[in-house]
Amino acid sequence: MEGKSLKDVRALIHGNEFHQWCDAYKALRQQIEDAHSQYSDEMLHTVWRAGELEDRSAEAHAAYIELERSFDALSEYEIERQRATDLWMALQGAEKRLEDQRATASEIRAKLEARKKGRRMTSSPQEFQRRESEIRELDTEMEKTAKECASIRERFEAVAAVRDQHWASVEHQWTDSFRSNMARAEFSYLAKRVRSDADNLSAQLGERAPHDPTPEEEARDAELDRQITELEEKLAAAAVEAEQKFNCVLVREFLYWPRHNEITTAWCVPLITERDQLNLQVEALRVYEIERARGIEFIEPLPEEREDEEDPRLERFFLEGRAGISA
Repeated sequence: MEGKSLKDVRALIHGNEFHQWCDAYKALRQQIEDAHSQYSDEMLHTVWRAGELEDRSAEAHAAYIELERSFDALSEYEIERQRATDLWMALQGAEKRLEDQRATASEIRAKLEARKKGRRMTSSPQEFQRRESEIRELDTEMEKTAKECASIRERFEAVAAVRDQHWASVEHQWTDSFRSNMARAEFSYLAKRVRSDADNLSAQLGERAPHDPTPEEEARDAELDRQITELEEKLAAAAVEAEQKFNCVLVREFLYWPRHNEITTAWCVPLITERDQLNLQVEALRVYEIERARGIEFIEPLPEEREDEEDPRLERFFLEGRAGISA
């Protein structure tokens, strides 16, 4: 996954294609939330949902730790990269030898042609014969060198293909690692929010004695299970569509992009407005900055009209002071 600049992310989320996708995705999410609120024992179901989200956060954290500890893909890439580098250097050397041999042969042939046309009458027959012998030897050497170049080039291309496959695996692993840590933090936030909903329900309903659901309630709950499963499949397909179209990671309610030329921070865009459960209030469809290691555990705001981080005026400001900006 390629990193993006702040300017790129803002341009993307202001596009028509993004808004069309976002409207459809939010409609699916709302249908799922509506279904969850219709269970016969809503409070018990909400508590169960919170526990499920906590489990998903723990699973994502375990996957992240496992990926961070695995160096196999990177080690294999480094081995093939070094092999490809060595073969490339050998190919460059062989091609340089071939080029030198051709230049030498061309020079000798030019001298022989000059003698044949009588322009170099000082050359003796013995010199002529020696030059012809050199040409034959050079032709033999050039044939050998050309075959060597072809052989090395073939091996280089094969090794380079393997190297590129390993690099694709490394990038895939980095993306999975990024996704897992973003999921760890987001599922933890979602669990906290759902537990808060359960507490609010408990306060509203008060203490209630547990009861066995009636057959009608069981049938209705089973139908809700079926509807939610179907809606979740559609939501997952919409998430895949977003990741492919917008080159991002989408866990549930936040989109994430690695930051261009910066390995410790990332951009996130919430699809919801959250007032209570994060370290600051966030607005839907605004860009925020996060640390890759913490995800949405700690979100930092950005000025709404902040220039892209590569704005040359920033460099002028620090190098020349305010006078340089106003000049």
